[in-house]
Amino acid sequence: TSEASDPNSNAVCLVPGYGACGLINLGNTCYANSGWQCMSYLPLLRAYLLSGQFKVNGDINKDNPLGTGGRILEEFSELLHFMWSAKYGARAPQKFRSFLAKCRSQYSGADQQDAQELLNDMFDMLHEDGNRVKTKPYVEALEDKFIE
Repeated sequence: TSEASDPNSNAVCLVPGYGACGLINLGNTCYANSGWQCMSYLPLLRAYLLSGQFKVNGDINKDNPLGTGGRILEEFSELLHFMWSAKYGARAPQKFRSFLAKCRSQYSGADQQDAQELLNDMFDMLHEDGNRVKTKPYVEALEDKFIE
């Protein structure tokens, strides 16, 4: 098999430069790879995760029942470190995909999924893991008297 199709490949980056690392398809994961690549090009998100500020500033909310205990922040940060290290031409995101499948079972199989839904799930998990509000206040529902 060629290096590009080998999921265990740590191909050397032939085009040196940060962010020049591709993600190797693991079955039918091109929708996810393209979504993660797009997310990696969001300057503020990338800088925040690569700098490790979320660890230093205490931004990880491990107790949020809507989050992943901070793991998605940590795992996605690790994936970005590989992608932006300028050391790899292509990398298989096996560890990150495996963790994502534990959090969201719809991504565990080899079925094609919708990239927009993946992005929505990713941003939601990142938001909940980084949500600094530890105790959410109760907000009463508004009454709609217009219908009466």
